[in-house]
Amino acid sequence: PRAPMLSAVKLTGERPIEGKTPDSLLALHAAGYREVRDRLEPGGRFLDLGCGLADGTATFADPERTLVGIDYDATTAAQARREKAGIGLMTACADGSALSLASDAFDYVCSSHLIEHFVEPQHHAREVARVLAEDGTAFFITPNEPADFENPYHVYLFEPDDLNEMLGRYFGEVEVIGLDATPTVKADFEKRRALARKLLRLD
Repeated sequence: PRAPMLSAVKLTGERPIEGKTPDSLLALHAAGYREVRDRLEPGGRFLDLGCGLADGTATFADPERTLVGIDYDATTAAQARREKAGIGLMTACADGSALSLASDAFDYVCSSHLIEHFVEPQHHAREVARVLAEDGTAFFITPNEPADFENPYHVYLFEPDDLNEMLGRYFGEVEVIGLDATPTVKADFEKRRALARKLLRLD
């Protein structure tokens, strides 16, 4: 039998990790991926940016689909490829604002909870547009302002009109759709925010 694999990924709060991140936050990420899956045709070339350990990426596996994950951390990208080898996932390490990928290479590109991590998010949007095929579809999932103020990695939060305007510079058609949480998830987020406010008052 194989020895258990020790995760080398550090728990910083920057990325969701099964068994470590609060269930409410994992549910919100999973809901975003579910909305993307509902809009896909079978097969195609699919790129997931900021894939982390690829737990969400793996949900897009399809025998007819080329599945690629990108993460800015080389150790994380390598671990994702090892752990998801059974679904044929390919991974690479790259900066989301300067992708080492060919232009027009993917039918679908997913940027889930990533664009808010860039001080200058337009560079990320430009790169997504570049690697997307002319008739392809890109998906950006991001919290809207003023969301989860307690996350120091979220350095650029959008309002819907701002997101629409910026994406419109790089994509021919843009549709901004709200993604709402269930009452249970909302209650958990409010509990976390209340705790964060108490801690900030003590700081």
